[in-house]
Amino acid sequence: MLRFQLRWKQKALVISLLNPKYKSTLLFRWEVKMRVIHFKKAILVYGTLICLMSLMSPDIGSAKLDPEAVLGIWFFDEGKGGTAKDSSKNGNDGEIVDAQWVDGQFGKALKFEGGGHVAVGDFSDYEDKVSIVALIKTPAAPAWSDIIVGPCGDVILTLRDHKLNFAGQCAQPIPHNTWSTTLLNDDKWHQIAGTYDGKKVNVYVDGELEASNAAAGPFITGAKYIGSRDDKQEAFTGLIDEIAFFNVALSEADVKAIADSGLSVALGFAAVSPQAKLATAWAKLKIER
Repeated sequence: MLRFQLRWKQKALVISLLNPKYKSTLLFRWEVKMRVIHFKKAILVYGTLICLMSLMSPDIGSAKLDPEAVLGIWFFDEGKGGTAKDSSKNGNDGEIVDAQWVDGQFGKALKFEGGGHVAVGDFSDYEDKVSIVALIKTPAAPAWSDIIVGPCGDVILTLRDHKLNFAGQCAQPIPHNTWSTTLLNDDKWHQIAGTYDGKKVNVYVDGELEASNAAAGPFITGAKYIGSRDDKQEAFTGLIDEIAFFNVALSEADVKAIADSGLSVALGFAAVSPQAKLATAWAKLKIER
C-alpha cells in the first residue's frame, strides 16, 4: 500500500513539474482512490468482527430440543466394560453382547458384526409419536441390518440393500415402504433418523428428508436391541457412535440441527467451545475470500 501511494505521489510530482496544470487533477484522483481503498478495508474488518462475534455466541449451533422428550440416549463413550450408559434421566442402561469398543467420530463407538447387540430393555412412554436418531458407519448392508429393533408391532430402524428404512417390526403397524435414496454402504459416517407423528413417517440422512409416507396406528412397545435382534438375526455390520430415542416427532429443523452439531451439543450435554467456533469462523472467512 505504501509503495502504491509513493508511486502516485512521485507520478504527480513529475507531471506537475513538467506541466503544473495536471497536478490538481492527479492529486484529486489519488485522494479518491485512497478513500475507496480505505472504505473497502474498513467494511471487510467490520464484517469480519461481526461474523466472529456471532459465531462465538453460546446460542449458535445448538438445537432447541427438549431433553425431557428423550427416552434413552447412548453415546457409547465408556470405551470399556459390558454396559452402555443411558445418558438420559431414565436409566435405560444397555447390556453389551459381543460388540467391541473402538474409536468413533466423537469419542468412542461400538463395532457390531456377527450378531452383536446392546440390550436396552423396554421403555413404553410412546405409542403414536416417536423419533430415533443415530450416527452410523457401515461398509455393507445387503440384507436386513437393524440399527434398533423391538418385537413385532414395535419400532425398527434398519437398513436393507444399503438404504435406510423406518417402520414397524413385522410391518406392524407401519409397512416397510419408506426408504432413503442415499446408499449408506460407503464406510463413511452418516447421521440417520426416522420420525413418526401418528400420521406420517419420515426418513432422514445427514439432516436431509429423503422419504415420507402416510401412516397410522400405535406401536406395541417391548424390549429393544441395538445392532441386531435378540436372536442375533438381522445383524448390523459396522460402527454406531451414538443413538437416541424420543417420544416426540422431531421436526426437520431438529433433525438437521442434530446432524450439524451432534446429539451431545443439540441436547445440551456439551457446548461448542469459543475456540472451536473461532476456528470455524476463520476457516469460513478464508474460503469466502
